[in-house]
Amino acid sequence: MKQIVIIVLALLPLVAIADDSQQNTTSDDVKVRPSREYMQKYEVAHLDDKAVCNDGSSGFYYHRIGSPLNSTRWVIRFLGGAWCWDQDSCQTRAKNTPYLMSTAMLPPNTSATTHVDSVPDVVIQTAGITSIEWWLNPSYHSWAHVHIWYCSSDSHLSDTAPGEESGLGEWQFRGKRIAAAVMEDLFQQHGLANATHVLLTGDSAGGVGAMNNADWIGSMLKQRALQLESYKVFVDAGWFLDIAPYASRKDGFTFQKTARALAGPLNASFDRSCMDFYGQDDSWRCFFAASCYGFLETPALFHQYLYDSANLGYDSAAWSQFNDFRRKLTASIRGRPASKWNVTSSNCTADAACLDTPAMTPASLTLAVEYAEGQSTALQSGSGFPGMSDMDMSQASPESAGKSSNISDILPASVRPPNVFAPACHLHEMIDGVLFTKSSIGDRWLVDELEDWYADRTQSVFVLDPHEGMESDALCGTTPKASMLLAAAMARYLVLEAGRGV
Repeated sequence: MKQIVIIVLALLPLVAIADDSQQNTTSDDVKVRPSREYMQKYEVAHLDDKAVCNDGSSGFYYHRIGSPLNSTRWVIRFLGGAWCWDQDSCQTRAKNTPYLMSTAMLPPNTSATTHVDSVPDVVIQTAGITSIEWWLNPSYHSWAHVHIWYCSSDSHLSDTAPGEESGLGEWQFRGKRIAAAVMEDLFQQHGLANATHVLLTGDSAGGVGAMNNADWIGSMLKQRALQLESYKVFVDAGWFLDIAPYASRKDGFTFQKTARALAGPLNASFDRSCMDFYGQDDSWRCFFAASCYGFLETPALFHQYLYDSANLGYDSAAWSQFNDFRRKLTASIRGRPASKWNVTSSNCTADAACLDTPAMTPASLTLAVEYAEGQSTALQSGSGFPGMSDMDMSQASPESAGKSSNISDILPASVRPPNVFAPACHLHEMIDGVLFTKSSIGDRWLVDELEDWYADRTQSVFVLDPHEGMESDALCGTTPKASMLLAAAMARYLVLEAGRGV
């Protein structure tokens, strides 16, 4: 028995090291701490009676503490789940996905195995970047985790109750107000003021929210978390395209319609610098990462599948149009001109020759930027980074006519190419499940790139998958064999389409 006791005691430090491999003990280490298996639910309407979901139920978040050695490190995630933009779309949303407009049916806690009838497991469970298992979440499993629940249909950006006259009925859109109340509760109740490291993240509609709320949340952290050493934002599946749909939808959806609804009747607060530049009438453009990312002061990394299933689905693309979409997405990431996105053929295919140094964002035209080791150089159209000569400020969809390229000094001093990791997969989010550790391009893995970037071991990430084709598996078409198999499958599909006269 004595030997057994000695063995157990000897193993305890090893367990702690395995779970808490990233710095920083605190005085809380000597206290009894609750289990980390579950994330606990906290409502926020007691802090602000207008911090409510679409149906008026209280906004809330799930929270789990960090392990003892990482109690000052946080992952804060904005959950996603599309939008609604008028009375019809909101009624349909309330019928089909009520958990995205209300919190009435959600449990008091959640874990990796929680199941709730009528709520998809992938939405309610803790997985991916907020898993507590090191093999599923190698870098952040022991950090404190927060899920800001998405029940406002507005990418966590609005603060309004439009009323009947707006055509939106009695639904409330209070995502920004919920986010503010959540942050306040985290400061007051859970020790966010002691944070040393924070990774803000979000996926899909939540990715749009994370991007546009990043600097706002960063300003709070700088004021109240006085020991803060590192704060960055990681956006998953939030690089939507402003292009004309490939086919009309019965509900009339376009991404620009959603963006305009957010900027209009839903009163969204996008990134402040982006809104200041575009003005209220054109602030909807800040919904789109290609227009917004260059204004962010917060370091940002984007993960975006090149055959993003939500983009393709909402834009009603057929298989024969998938590669056209990929070309447009690649052009958007690299800052190529929108005026060329609708060309039916291009010399630039999805091979390595096309995926060279990224161009600057269209918002950088004629901007005086600081680059090349801090030397300031005025860049005019036709000079500077690759692709600058043919960029413009227009968007590709028909409604996006003619934004002026006048640049004011409210733009950031330095506009960087985006940090992007973009595999050739027909998938959407990946931070909410096992795909988080499987997203790869050749021998480069997203989890490794993210860890190195967050830790400042690398200053930039720009990895576009050079392989043609795709597969919805762990490899996602990043090997020649997988690409050839998919190319053959697509060829057979196109023959069938031609036979039907499609």
